[in-house]
Amino acid sequence: MNAALVSVALALLAQNSSDEAALKELLYPFYGRQAAAYEFFKDPEHKQPLKLREQPVLTWTNAEQYMGAVFVWEYGGRPEVIGCIGSHQGEGRSNVFHEFHSLSLQPLQTVKFGGTGSWTPAKPGALMAVATGAQAPADSERQRLTQMRAIAREFRGWMKDNDDVTELRLLPQPIVRYSAPEQGVRDGAIFALVWKGTDPEILLVVEDRKHDAGDRWEYALARFNFREMWAQRNDREVWRVEVARANEIYITGVTGNFSHDAIRQEAGEREQKKP
Repeated sequence: MNAALVSVALALLAQNSSDEAALKELLYPFYGRQAAAYEFFKDPEHKQPLKLREQPVLTWTNAEQYMGAVFVWEYGGRPEVIGCIGSHQGEGRSNVFHEFHSLSLQPLQTVKFGGTGSWTPAKPGALMAVATGAQAPADSERQRLTQMRAIAREFRGWMKDNDDVTELRLLPQPIVRYSAPEQGVRDGAIFALVWKGTDPEILLVVEDRKHDAGDRWEYALARFNFREMWAQRNDREVWRVEVARANEIYITGVTGNFSHDAIRQEAGEREQKKP
């Protein structure tokens, strides 16, 4: 490649990086405002609301002009719902999607989805299984994190996109770590298996749960994509889901096509209303 072509390539790379940085500055706060509009409840009387962590636990991009932010809604410190607000970028516009998976051990109440539809997480979203063969949970937080990371490395996951099957990549660090003593969880973490960058597709929940016989490690897997996916632990398949855009524990869908100018205007109007 001659010097002129190198200069053009570097200029385009710098421009693309700048464009992506500007989009992140515009869209990440927008995703946060969209997430904050949701209200989840454990009980029919709406006296047990889930609390949104204000900051996303993960922001991501992939190689196909998608980006998003992952949020969790907690009860007593334990993530009960995990969601992604994201979009596919076009010229001056973003096609926005919302995606949620229940991680609760019980059914949750119906919630408005995308402002117009609804979703009822009518079944427990996390089916915890014993992590057989794992060491007993350690006493120190640092050692327990090491143990959780070791358990996560025992898992491999795949996703099928039409006829293309891709093995997903495990992020080495959990996207969120938590403790929920009132729910019997001394320590817990959520790991992500990602695709085409840092786009999370399978979620792995690992928890140090208390039982009468003592603490033990348990895990659950959750989809974060509508496509067919499956996972193995120590080379044995332990989980598989078929194509589904909505069911009693998961939902995803496009919620609108927004111009970037309209998003900027909305953000400006919010700033003006602040006291």
